[in-house]
Amino acid sequence: MPPVLYYIAVTIATTTVESIIAFVVKTIVTMAVNMAISAAFSKKPKSSQGSFANYSRDRTLTVRQPAAPRRVIYGEVKVGGVMVFLHTTSNDTKLHIIQTLAGHECEAIGDVYLNDEVVPLDGSGNATGKYAGYVRVFKHLGSATQTADTNLVAAAPDKWTANHRLRGVAYLYVELTGSSDLFPNGVPNISAIVKGKNDIYDPRDASTGWSDNAALCVSNYLCDTKYGLGVDYTNYINETDLIAAANVCDEAVTLAAGGTEPRYTLNGSFDAGQAPEDTIGEMLTAMHGNCVRPGAKWSILAGAWRVPTITLDEDDARGAVKVIPRVSRRDLFNAVKGVYTSPDAQWQPVDFPAVTNATYETEDNGQRIWRDISLPYTLSGATAQRIAKIELEKGRQQQVVHFPAKLTALGLYAGSNVKLSLARFGWVEKAFEVLSWKFEVYDDAQGEPALGIDLVLRETDSTNYDWSSGEETAIDPAPNTNLPDPFTVDSVGSLDCDSGTAHLLATGDGGVTSRIYVTWTAVASGYLREYEVEYKKAADSVYVPSAPVRSGTSTYLAPVEDGIAYDVRVRAVNTLGVHGEWEYFYNHVVIGKTESPNAPDTFSVARLADGTRRYAWTLASVPADVRSGGGYRIRYYVGTTSDWTLMTDLHTGLLTASPFESNELAAGTYTWAIKTVDSSGNESAAARFISGSIGDPRLKNVLLQRIEQDLGWPGTLTGCFIHANTLIPLSTTTINDLPAAISGLASTINTIGTNTNPIVYETPVIDLGTDVSFTPLATVYGTGTPTLTMKTGTTADGSVAGAYGALAPVAGKRYVQIKVSMADAAAVIQALTLLLDAETQTDEFEDVNTATETATWFDNTSAGLGVGHFRIGSKSGQISAITSASIVALQSTGGAWTWELVNKSSTVGGQPAAEFKIRDASGTLADALVDVMIKGPKV
Repeated sequence: MPPVLYYIAVTIATTTVESIIAFVVKTIVTMAVNMAISAAFSKKPKSSQGSFANYSRDRTLTVRQPAAPRRVIYGEVKVGGVMVFLHTTSNDTKLHIIQTLAGHECEAIGDVYLNDEVVPLDGSGNATGKYAGYVRVFKHLGSATQTADTNLVAAAPDKWTANHRLRGVAYLYVELTGSSDLFPNGVPNISAIVKGKNDIYDPRDASTGWSDNAALCVSNYLCDTKYGLGVDYTNYINETDLIAAANVCDEAVTLAAGGTEPRYTLNGSFDAGQAPEDTIGEMLTAMHGNCVRPGAKWSILAGAWRVPTITLDEDDARGAVKVIPRVSRRDLFNAVKGVYTSPDAQWQPVDFPAVTNATYETEDNGQRIWRDISLPYTLSGATAQRIAKIELEKGRQQQVVHFPAKLTALGLYAGSNVKLSLARFGWVEKAFEVLSWKFEVYDDAQGEPALGIDLVLRETDSTNYDWSSGEETAIDPAPNTNLPDPFTVDSVGSLDCDSGTAHLLATGDGGVTSRIYVTWTAVASGYLREYEVEYKKAADSVYVPSAPVRSGTSTYLAPVEDGIAYDVRVRAVNTLGVHGEWEYFYNHVVIGKTESPNAPDTFSVARLADGTRRYAWTLASVPADVRSGGGYRIRYYVGTTSDWTLMTDLHTGLLTASPFESNELAAGTYTWAIKTVDSSGNESAAARFISGSIGDPRLKNVLLQRIEQDLGWPGTLTGCFIHANTLIPLSTTTINDLPAAISGLASTINTIGTNTNPIVYETPVIDLGTDVSFTPLATVYGTGTPTLTMKTGTTADGSVAGAYGALAPVAGKRYVQIKVSMADAAAVIQALTLLLDAETQTDEFEDVNTATETATWFDNTSAGLGVGHFRIGSKSGQISAITSASIVALQSTGGAWTWELVNKSSTVGGQPAAEFKIRDASGTLADALVDVMIKGPKV
């Protein structure tokens, strides 16, 4: 049965009837008031689970209110609190919070939670683990001598001073450093496990301290002058009953899982603004108890069998006894279910195993009829089941008796037990519990006013409180973990990266793009929203975000560069925006397309009529990554070879279309080869080769032409000598090898040098005057297999430098030297023609008045210049050095006027310039109107 509170305060002494009646009148008035208070106190255990659930939720929430009732904590419980101070520092990156937990001193503050996640703290209040560097917590128990938090005073001295002590208030000072990952929704809910009031008196050993003994906690509340009823303990608490109730609460009860627990404990909290009758009624549910005042003192009764010491029979009745055999259908039940506060469920209400009885269901026509109860101060599922069984068994004792008693019932009080012996009903010392007790004035047999007591009784039995561990249904806390913590997000696992041919992306224009294929194992969470993926080059410091992955556990990253190492990281994000930890994969080197393309099907080389070399090829099926980003590479070799690695590139970059025309090679015998190249730089495994001879090329512009035989072979000869302007080999023949007769000499001279092989000729170092770009073209005539090589050098080199190499286009060189090696048993070099082919620039000047011209490319004022003596520089800025300069026309002068090119190595305005002189018919320097042309290699 739910706890019921009644009390009376009356002492009757033997006195006259008049005195008694006077007393009765006074008592009735008093009782009218007392009964009203009792009725407000007599609350049943909450039948609305919703209200308890809301209360429990609110208890652990943090609120921000300018004025909020203080919280009172008994036993141990998880609570939130009231934020009474909020302040930011360090450019709003640090938030300082004062959160009160209780309006009294507490025994201890245990684990602190942020959004229901425990924050591990070191001995100095600094968070460890994932909150390290972001959270600090300082606990204050609320003693009367409590001082201000020195950390907050130091952080915000203008807001929180040494006078802000909060004496008598248990609180937390929490410092948060901003983090969108840790606090995605702003300020988290802060709560803590708190062991509450530590001023609880235990009369058994006269000690005062913390206790969760239910009877002692109720006594403390009754006597609390600040938050309770303010009852004077010495004068108004029945200490004998309190000790008995405390002993009942401390009895060890065997548990189904082994071990024991106290029969009744009280752990919970309430707001000071809650009505006292609600508070004490809820506290009494923890021990299925009663709190009554049968006389001057309060009696606190725990839920246990109390042996009746008073027996009433017909002689004690002053009138007819009324019996109600059954309770109404509205009050009938045969099963009990409800909720209690479970520490295993984040201190929230959970269902305890229902208590049922098949026999009772049969008695109720096979229908299960529930009674719901709420136990807000109970933390044990086993205790909840014991309380529910008491409720069920007492509920099945349905007979209610209205017994109009004489004053022989004066020793009874609400909550006590009495034995009835009424032959009419067949009862012999049948036990009943006193539900209510009140005085009644009536007329006795003589018609005189008399005083009686009206009792309302309900049958009871000691078996109502019987319990064995076998009746307990074990509670597995594991189901409480089925719902994941929304503020904790696991890291992804098995992060891996791959790239190569299988992961290339064919673009719409036929191109191919390299990508990194990223995979990971899924995070098991019903709150998962997406995965964040970021990557960067291993050498870089900043990650680049990729598109979030909202389904699946893989993605592609692009663009990336082949052969470059990349770092990749992935983390999960839930629907609240909370991030998990990053999972990393370091130094994945991107592999582009690894499968080689096919070589061209055909390849041909032809010399056109104007000397242009035309290279043509076909490939029946051109891959997409060759069409876009790829192409073809042609190489050449002077002579014959089948080794691609010995050959020289004919061009720069890749060729994208056939045919390709060029004039880079001089006349001679060559081997050419072509390969296909894809966008990843992969060449075809095979090359298509062709060998042949070609004539002279079509020239662009001749920068330099040399005919070595016309110059008398001025270079260096090795293994040969000049005979009839032809280079022939030196002979190893000695005088002893000559014929004996002069007549045999003529036939021998042609064989001299037969044993020298090869013969070599090197041109002198050729100075082009400045660093220019050109293509060397050389033609060799003679007997044998020629090999042409060259050396070059820049102005900074001062001459040619390095080793000889194959003839090839040259960029930015001033010096050049050509070497020809002729290999044959009877090698002969008859002619060597050298052409330096370059793109040239011609600047033309018309109607230049050498007396009045002021253009930036003209100069007649520098030292040494004057009338008829001037310089003209490049006006295009595209001539690297002047190789040709002339006055094309002298206008309006006599036929005897002349001009002279002084030099081609001057400068005007930083550009190459030519210097001229003009003379009239008498040979005197004179100005004139002229047309001028200068020419040289194009920059």
